[in-house]
Amino acid sequence: MPIVQTVGRSITSPIRYTMNFGQLAVINEDVRGWLIAEDTILNYPVVQAEDNEYYLTHLFSGEQNKTGAVFMDCGNSRFFTDMCTWLYAHNRQDDTMFAVIPSYADQAFFDSHPTMYLLTPYGDFLVELFACIRGNVTEAEKWHVKSFDGRSEFETYIQNIRSQSRVTSDTEVLWGDQLLAMSTCTNQVHEERYVLFGVLRPIIYEEEGEGTGVTQLELESRESYTKTVEIPGFGEAIYYAQNDPTWGTMRYEPRQSTTYRKFGASGCGPTALAMAIANLADDEQLSRLLVCPSSEYGFSLCTCSVNQYYCNRSHVQMRIQTLQDLSTYLPVVLGNFATGNNLWGIQSRSTTAGTTTSFFPYVANACSLDFTYSRDFAEMLTALQDGAVVVASTGGSGTPFTGGGHYVTVISMDEEYLYILDPYYKESYRDTDTRHVLEVLEPGVVRAKWSRASDLCLYGFYIIQQRPGYVPPESKAE
Repeated sequence: MPIVQTVGRSITSPIRYTMNFGQLAVINEDVRGWLIAEDTILNYPVVQAEDNEYYLTHLFSGEQNKTGAVFMDCGNSRFFTDMCTWLYAHNRQDDTMFAVIPSYADQAFFDSHPTMYLLTPYGDFLVELFACIRGNVTEAEKWHVKSFDGRSEFETYIQNIRSQSRVTSDTEVLWGDQLLAMSTCTNQVHEERYVLFGVLRPIIYEEEGEGTGVTQLELESRESYTKTVEIPGFGEAIYYAQNDPTWGTMRYEPRQSTTYRKFGASGCGPTALAMAIANLADDEQLSRLLVCPSSEYGFSLCTCSVNQYYCNRSHVQMRIQTLQDLSTYLPVVLGNFATGNNLWGIQSRSTTAGTTTSFFPYVANACSLDFTYSRDFAEMLTALQDGAVVVASTGGSGTPFTGGGHYVTVISMDEEYLYILDPYYKESYRDTDTRHVLEVLEPGVVRAKWSRASDLCLYGFYIIQQRPGYVPPESKAE
């Protein structure tokens, strides 16, 4: 078994199984992946049909045969983006297909085979196993679940599965993790099934270029303005720029738009919000955004577009799969969200004007953060003193930031100054700050005396902060 090292909720590995999915698609376009359980006979392609009957009597090649195939539930996303993906296969008496699954109900076998590998055309996964149950199909609603309404429902489900499991495991399963469930007949009681559960951990390969798509490699090769900055009264903060060379030229449009607007010129809203979220949310809170897209492909982007709608199709889109990806590309992910790719159907990016803030509270709530809107400057100052981060709208005649409508992130204050992260990265405000209200600390970071608030032309405050009583995971562990 390869030596693996955990990186966040993903895995780095020096060894890679390879599969030519292009060639497999020629044999059968229903192929969705390949499942491998080392030191067992389980080493098969995974297919998916329009129903859950066809591959009970057909091989993966499509040839009719009672052996069947390993197949994905017809209702699951072909891209393995569901909260729980279900696979099925026969428990064959010749020890093929899923005949090995019942063996995982034995603790010794489970302990000696704790992982599997799932290879897909979009990325590979280490499957960390954590439970094996024997369930009756008449009570399938208790264990056959594909999605969850929230963290509480997910955690209750995991507790129930563990309580039913015939084996124990110390594999950690947290809200935001994606599950893989493998089901097969017991061959003893007609309506009973063995179900083996695992967690999908995206694999990042150590070899240069391995496991990383060409789109991601191209984006990572570009200069980036993302950095950490030291802010008085706050400490170390993350800074993002809308005009970052990594994504500044990406097209930022909703579906059906006929215009071509670049994220670097009009992505101040998502970027300002990204800085507020990134500087407040811990890893657990931030990871909850991974289950928010409405697209079955999740959040995806490419070198030419913040979403899948306007990719020029000359390259493969990059799918946001890990917390590290999410943190790196958070402004563009929120731009993707704003164009309509979210569970609530909110489209904040219009086809003609700019971006409204209607998606702000949904992003904050998804990360379990409190959100309040105010037009009261004094209320904004009080919130800053209480630890909030504020996205402020600015505009009108004389605005010092861009000379027009803009969003900035007010991150801290002291007795004299407001400290502001400007999503539009530049070194000088000479052309727009005619009243000389801004002092540049470094590109993208400015301060202004809060006694000169009227010169900042701030008129709306989107206050984001931790909910009362929130205890970060580190404190809980103590």
